[in-house]
Amino acid sequence: MIRYRWAVVAVWVVVFVVSSAAASGLSRLLTNRFSLPGTDTQRAERVLDDHFGQKSTGSFMIVVRGAPGSAPQLLPTVDQAAHRAAGVLPSGEVASVQPVSASIVNARIVSNLEPADAKGYTDRMRAAVGTVPGAHAYVTGQAAIEHDLDPVFKHDLKVGELYIAIPIALVILAFVFGTLAFLLPLIFAAAAIPTTLAIIWVFAHYMELSTYLQNLVTLIGLGIAVDYSLLIIYRYREELHSGKATQDAIVATMATAGRAVVFSGTAVAIGLTLMLAMPL
Repeated sequence: MIRYRWAVVAVWVVVFVVSSAAASGLSRLLTNRFSLPGTDTQRAERVLDDHFGQKSTGSFMIVVRGAPGSAPQLLPTVDQAAHRAAGVLPSGEVASVQPVSASIVNARIVSNLEPADAKGYTDRMRAAVGTVPGAHAYVTGQAAIEHDLDPVFKHDLKVGELYIAIPIALVILAFVFGTLAFLLPLIFAAAAIPTTLAIIWVFAHYMELSTYLQNLVTLIGLGIAVDYSLLIIYRYREELHSGKATQDAIVATMATAGRAVVFSGTAVAIGLTLMLAMPL
């Protein structure tokens, strides 16, 4: 690592760039829906999936509100709009078109898509529905709601982490370290977090994963980066003060504090892996 340090840095720069590109497309693959095995809802969803090839979570609802008493006149128009929208959704079918009041008609469109896949068609379905003369048309449902929430989560995450958490952490780290070494935890986090999110991006193509994973990875990644950097840097300073040369101090640091970090990180990983045993 010391002898080929510039090559190592170059590799990490490449990993950072590639990982950041992959992680930027992660949110559209995640879902904020949870399923609880054993509940009536979960059993009903399994029947729909096994016998009818339909997933309630990959469904959409078109709601059209017109003038009082206009529901019967809206039915044909809503039916046409629903079939146009279903045409742009893979495996989409119009399950029902019915009035729910004197002025409101809704249409249910079902599919066998997972929520992470279905929500990507929200904009196209809204464009297909278009406008209904004399009424207001809305495309909603689990998938559409998740689509609309994604930018909200992304904005709030950016504000909470980039504008609040990181500046406060920088002030505390600058005070604790007293030198430019306070940048090391941020470099560590900048390498680890996008790389982890890129790995999750790969798994998200094959599994239904929670949107809160992004928050969790950032939280743990930044916290561990600060924690382990403190351990490494203070050990390194102790070795320097004992009279060792820079390279020897690095080797001694990694042979002691470095091993402790590996052990601690492995314990954390095992602990988090045990969450796979939870029936959630």
